[in-house]
Amino acid sequence: MSLFRCASLVFLSSALLAPLTSASAADDVRRSAALRDDDVCAAGDGACALNALQARSRPALTGDGQARGTDDAKGAGDADDGWVWPEDVALKQMMGTEFSLHEYGDVFNFASPIVNRQCPPFVAYLWPQISFWSQEILRRVEAFPDDAPAEGQAKLQHFARNAAYTSCVSYFDPRSGSDFSKHVTGHMQSVMDLPSTSLEMPDLPEYFSKLEGTQRMKLVAVDACMMWTQAMACDLGYIGRDLKGSKDTGGKVCWDKVPLPAYGMTILGANMYPDRPKLNESLTDEFDHTDYLACQEKPLLVEDIASWCPMAGHWPDGMWNASWGEPSPLGSQRRSDVLTCNKKIGNPSFSSLTAEMVHIADEGEDIDIMKPFRGYLINKTSMEQKMDEAMATPRSVTDESVKNMAEQVAQAVLKVAAKQALKTAMAR
Repeated sequence: MSLFRCASLVFLSSALLAPLTSASAADDVRRSAALRDDDVCAAGDGACALNALQARSRPALTGDGQARGTDDAKGAGDADDGWVWPEDVALKQMMGTEFSLHEYGDVFNFASPIVNRQCPPFVAYLWPQISFWSQEILRRVEAFPDDAPAEGQAKLQHFARNAAYTSCVSYFDPRSGSDFSKHVTGHMQSVMDLPSTSLEMPDLPEYFSKLEGTQRMKLVAVDACMMWTQAMACDLGYIGRDLKGSKDTGGKVCWDKVPLPAYGMTILGANMYPDRPKLNESLTDEFDHTDYLACQEKPLLVEDIASWCPMAGHWPDGMWNASWGEPSPLGSQRRSDVLTCNKKIGNPSFSSLTAEMVHIADEGEDIDIMKPFRGYLINKTSMEQKMDEAMATPRSVTDESVKNMAEQVAQAVLKVAAKQALKTAMAR
């Protein structure tokens, strides 16, 4: 496997992940994770709470607004109703193969729990986009007929794909103070004004097509985020609708009334927005978003996000050494609604990685909401070839490549150090 593919795996837990197939193995993983969390918390690491929330069984809010305990959730992920997508399906969604899993199972196991812990801060920071676009997808899915022909579903999926793109462009933020607030809000409003039966996605305002250089690059979305958004569109849509409640926004987007955070989003300790200050955790709680109450009736709580992040239990618990969130309880209305929604939209096959690691609005083939079309940012044929090569590369070859790269880096560092030492000696 090439380093190119490893990057994709790390992004989503192998995007934005050795299978553990038995229930006892999954329980062992949860117990060991809980022990690790206790050790970390004892060491004073404040981030441990998120991992503990995901790893342990605890009461959480269901989509029906009722507390769910361990007994209520027990077995919810084991029912044969299609809620949980088996490992071979998850692997296909990740563009993986049995060979790649066999060769790189340790990468899956190592990356998954680390990346999954970034889900709550990601959701909390970008909630205005996630909430808006998932609800726009949901209302179209609900209006979509059960017996629609394949071409009808293709149109629905095309809308959802473009919506996943706009949800994942981190700068496509409607909040006041963001770079593109006025234009983003205008586009959102045009989508919101369309009837639920409309599967057309309006083009972005002409303003965006005139962007160049670094400003144009702010329209880039990561493919792994889009895959996650598509997989979770139904769940996220209902969660967003629940939180909005009876809040009357007058038929307006509303999120432009919410101020942009004064800090950037921190993922794996790094600030994802170089043009915004890094979060000062001693002064600011990244999950304190009472400002969201301007557009929804109920608060977005970290405890609730962590209960379902990242996959609401659609992937088997314990798979790849990770928890994939709690499923909706058996027999609940929410479970039935999400299953119906996913069937209409075509999940899980609809949600999978592509050969393109990034997308932009004017690529014209996959995402096509900005004209004139300019094509993919990265050559698609070349990327597909790299993917194929990566999936067929033995571990020994990758290890050798990593070793050679490390040696080259070490040699370069030594050369720089030697030149600096010589320069210092000559200056004396």
